[in-house]
Amino acid sequence: MAALAIGARTESAWAGTTLSRSAGTHRRRDARRKAGSERCDMNGPSALWGTKLIVFDKEISLIQNVVLSTARDSLVALINRIDYLYSLIEVWGEKIYPPITPEIPYTIHDIFMHQGLAANIMFNKSIKGKSESGSHYRLRVERAEYVDKYLVDAKLNIFPNKRLRNKLAHADEAIEAAMQEQNTGWFVDACVGTRDEYSVPTKPDMRIAFCRCYIISENVISHLGEEVNLTALREEASIILAHVFGVSTQPPRLSPAHIHQEALARRSQSRA
Repeated sequence: MAALAIGARTESAWAGTTLSRSAGTHRRRDARRKAGSERCDMNGPSALWGTKLIVFDKEISLIQNVVLSTARDSLVALINRIDYLYSLIEVWGEKIYPPITPEIPYTIHDIFMHQGLAANIMFNKSIKGKSESGSHYRLRVERAEYVDKYLVDAKLNIFPNKRLRNKLAHADEAIEAAMQEQNTGWFVDACVGTRDEYSVPTKPDMRIAFCRCYIISENVISHLGEEVNLTALREEASIILAHVFGVSTQPPRLSPAHIHQEALARRSQSRA
């Protein structure tokens, strides 16, 4: 499990205390929409209670603290689930034997769920949706700008990926569209040693595709044409936790792919 350390910006706000907003900060704001006018009450709750840190930055509203803390917890859970997935895979020498356990598809699902949730909360800067309320749009953009401020020097590729985020957020539509492709067989919620270890002898021209599938030798989850390297995903989650929330995580354990490569190298050296 990833160990959490309190960063400088979060030191004074851990749970167990009563967290409330001063009366001076409670005010009503009017917002105008292009289609007309509506009052947007952005006050938020009068107080918060919890058994863990909720308010980590008093410079932003309570609503934003609660929403962003949801993303923070998803990032922590994501790291824990990646580490747990590694623990489910055993590698013997130069051989990779994908285990047959229902825990693997559930864990892959958890990883994508937490990745999609955190990405949608923190990196969604899309234009205003037709049915999206003005207040929700403003809060969403405000969050993304807040996150950008703390990640200005960070090099992230996975979490800001809009195409991947949409495939995770709108999983039903993405799966429906992908699985209408002709002459294609699908591995779904599966774990394979190598990408090309399976074929269809009776249909050699059939394309093999992946939906939420972990490829051990590459340490990637392949999903509807997207490739997510778990080492990079875990590293990005750790960077976001450290820069935005002041939370540190334990170093990653060795991935099954790394263990496999080391075994192959030792075997090659012994034969030299």
